[in-house]
Amino acid sequence: MGIGKITLYCLVFLLFLGCRSSLQEIKSTKQHWCLTDKGIYGINYHFTFKAFKDYKELKLDSIFIHNKWINNFHYSVLGKSNTEQNFTKGDTILISLNILDTLKSESKIIITYTTGKRNHKVFINKLISLKNLCP
Repeated sequence: MGIGKITLYCLVFLLFLGCRSSLQEIKSTKQHWCLTDKGIYGINYHFTFKAFKDYKELKLDSIFIHNKWINNFHYSVLGKSNTEQNFTKGDTILISLNILDTLKSESKIIITYTTGKRNHKVFINKLISLKNLCP
């Protein structure tokens, strides 16, 4: 193999390495729930990601779901306290969101985050339905 091909392979490798997302989706789930006697119902969403940067370099911004942007959501680091938000590179992050007063699940979900001055989007394409908790 010539030096030109080796250089080309190295450049392609570095290009792919530099283009890797800072968050990698592991699993996304939804679960319908209701308290029929109180007339309360909704959907719980859980999004699990692997972080390739720590909390100082990566900021979770918002979630687009049910045709609105939501900035107030809970996230924690799996394997640590459910209130721990100081994740490190390689940690698994769980983002939790509860949407009240709806039984219709959403098909378009976008999670936005920032690294440095760059904005990023993750499109959730596969949502696993867990057992419906409504009778």
